[in-house]
Amino acid sequence: YRFSLGGFRLEMEYPVVKLLDYRSRWQELEESENPFSVVVMSHLKSFETRGRVRERYAWKLRLTRKLYERGYSREDVLGLYRFIDMVLSLPEDLEEEYHEEIFKEEEVREMPYITTAERIGMKKGLEQGLQQGMLEEAREMVLEALEERFGDVPGDLEEVVRGQKDRDELRRWLRLAIRAGSLEEFRREAGV
Repeated sequence: YRFSLGGFRLEMEYPVVKLLDYRSRWQELEESENPFSVVVMSHLKSFETRGRVRERYAWKLRLTRKLYERGYSREDVLGLYRFIDMVLSLPEDLEEEYHEEIFKEEEVREMPYITTAERIGMKKGLEQGLQQGMLEEAREMVLEALEERFGDVPGDLEEVVRGQKDRDELRRWLRLAIRAGSLEEFRREAGV
């Protein structure tokens, strides 16, 4: 960087570091206590494991465990954890497996480093799964009531019921299925 004005001159030189050059210094990174060594290792492994998800999973787990072993501050661990999580992305199924392993690690070490917000996000994912299950159960109840009352449910009506995403509407349809005198009356009252 250079700047000059009138007789004033300022010049700054910055050292350039190419992270890929650290591949040959892996052992040094492994032994270093500097938190940035984990950043460099994560970056290198993101290139080396591209397209090899099982290997990437193993490295992501290993590098995350290294955070616990090195005794970094909570803030350092959280920052590095987020970086590793971002750089070494995994398919959803392996991501879940990874988080389960990390939770186990935290329980063993009694060191909950995952933030409350992150846990809430994971809990919301679980709750969404439960909501989906309850929605599916409500659909099945409507279809069973229709079948019990009127025999075989026509395919187009079954498709409409299975496509309904509103639980309150499904509850209304269940009450209609129980009260309606015919399938035609159910369709008319339900608006389907």
